[in-house]
Amino acid sequence: MLRLGLLLLFSVGHVTLALALVDTALFSNGDLNYSMYRIPGIVRGAGGVLLAFCEARKLGGSDHGWVDLALRRSSDAGQTWSPIQIVLSESNATHHVTVGNPAPVVDEVSGRVFLWFSRDNAQMAYLASDDNGVTWSEPVEMSDAIMAPHNWTSIFTGLSGGLTLAPSTSVHAGAGARAGNRRLIVCSNHGDSRGGRFSASLYSDDRGASWQAGESVGPWGSTECNLGQTDTAVFMYSRMWNQAKRPYGHAYGIARSIDGGVTFDNFTTRGIDWPQPDCEGTMRVVQSAGSGCFVLVAPYGGARANMTLSYSCGNEPAVWKQDRVLWPGYAAYSSMTSAASGTLFVLYERGDAGITELRLTQVDVPSCAPTTL
Repeated sequence: MLRLGLLLLFSVGHVTLALALVDTALFSNGDLNYSMYRIPGIVRGAGGVLLAFCEARKLGGSDHGWVDLALRRSSDAGQTWSPIQIVLSESNATHHVTVGNPAPVVDEVSGRVFLWFSRDNAQMAYLASDDNGVTWSEPVEMSDAIMAPHNWTSIFTGLSGGLTLAPSTSVHAGAGARAGNRRLIVCSNHGDSRGGRFSASLYSDDRGASWQAGESVGPWGSTECNLGQTDTAVFMYSRMWNQAKRPYGHAYGIARSIDGGVTFDNFTTRGIDWPQPDCEGTMRVVQSAGSGCFVLVAPYGGARANMTLSYSCGNEPAVWKQDRVLWPGYAAYSSMTSAASGTLFVLYERGDAGITELRLTQVDVPSCAPTTL
């Protein structure tokens, strides 16, 4: 069912304003003289401030070269946005550095925002902000602490945003969580010395003072990933790279963890029975009609096109339905965060024949209410 003309009620003092759901281009090719914007990551910070991150590619569309981290902020539920802010650049006219793969996570306890990134896909670090992204720390280098002990030879942080895990008696999340802390967790993927490529979590039980790596999640070829939590488990959705020539045979998978995202079982389709191209997608778990609701945004079909929102109700993904097509043309990577209004913000790459913009579209959460005749 197509829903148009929806309004969002927003209270300011004693006045209730009716705001149209957001649908706008946040980053367009050529803005600030950058050739292309790619790899979106959106999160909701303290007080509902929206933080939209991406890669700003200076000289062209290549994954490698002069690539910076860019940000726009909104403090009014996405109605207006700050100018584009270059959060980090390490390049100049003669020396190009790829600082990319933005993977933000908001600590819902302290309000601190961590922005993980990879440098030339060979090093990893994060920036931190205590004022909802207005100012940022210097990079905190984490390659020696995380990559070296696990023999990771390459690193791709994210993609998309991380989580502060909710307290749950049915999800064991380590000693820190038992002491009352809520784990911070975000996805990454890496290469190893044997030529493998695997997804893994990055997590902290001390409000980001220290970070650890979760175990690699199989089978071979798991890559760009993101996370969701229900009352029973933590789930990881991953792009499965180059699977046409491998036994797994699918371009996507979902894995399940019962230890707060440190270890996962192997990726399986978990009810996803439609074709997807070899491309990143975003999965989140939200509440709908008192039930858990897995929401997935990804291209539908054999090509990077038809950005589609699908959903599955319950604490475990099983039966999926397609809710709507956000864009029928060219579409690729995406990111998604929930809003206090019971809606979702989806930031995704789109264009007619290739990527020309990162579009922000606000949609209502699919209904998991029982159907009555």
